Amino acid sequence: MTVPGVVSALAATIAWALGSVLYRRGKWQSTFWQQVFWQLAVSGVVLVILAVVLEWNHAVRLTPQLAVITVYNILVPTALAFWCWSQALTRVRASTASQILLLSPVFGVAQSHFVLGEPLTPAVLASAACVIIGACLTFWRPSTSPG
Repeated sequence: MTVPGVVSALAATIAWALGSVLYRRGKWQSTFWQQVFWQLAVSGVVLVILAVVLEWNHAVRLTPQLAVITVYNILVPTALAFWCWSQALTRVRASTASQILLLSPVFGVAQSHFVLGEPLTPAVLASAACVIIGACLTFWRPSTSPG
């Protein structure tokens, strides 16, 4: 059933949006990298617990390759993404930065088409167009005419 997945994605989106607003609003006494460490540490513990509970019937082989992949995913895409996001939030409004971040599924769909050969159906193209138009409208400022 897909309902739990959709509910989880919606809850994560709401939590992410709330975190972005609170991050932008607050004056932090900790360093950025301290914040990243604690975000990764706490989320890692939660995800390990969820994996043990929800994936109990799947065996996990602890191999050097798994360790390298895990460390890479912590350091490169995750920590780099936190850094880029914090830089965006210090430079533009959270609502504007959020719209640009929403373009990531469009890039994911494009990559899956070009790399994996997945089809671009009319529904997928229409969805991507809506996301792109929405992001563009965020930056559009109507000109004010004098008078």
